[in-house]
Amino acid sequence: MRCKGWCPPAVIYLTLAIISTVLSLFTSHHHDDMHYDGEHKVLYTMVHLIFVGMWTWLLYWLCSNCHVTAAWVVLLMPIIFVFVVFLAVMFGIGTGAIPASNNVYGRDRVRVRRVYYN
Repeated sequence: MRCKGWCPPAVIYLTLAIISTVLSLFTSHHHDDMHYDGEHKVLYTMVHLIFVGMWTWLLYWLCSNCHVTAAWVVLLMPIIFVFVVFLAVMFGIGTGAIPASNNVYGRDRVRVRRVYYN
């Protein structure tokens, strides 16, 4: 049984991936990595486009086999993952398992500053 029509998750992913690829081509000279000089820009772009093609094909395959809900879950999985990690961090801060302030790091910086600059 084949489902007909557009696959919204695949179209959304492909659109966002094309936009991000074009933006990365125009802004790669402002890359944060100090060792990146743009010499492998074509290779990085080709690998990215291959990955985008495979991911879009997976989403389209799920939709064409009537698994539209699974395609939406796969598309939204990174967002769901980030949300779960955010909730875990907030829960850890709320229960005191994770310190909410960075005083420990501030003291270390002051101590290092005194050792090297005084």
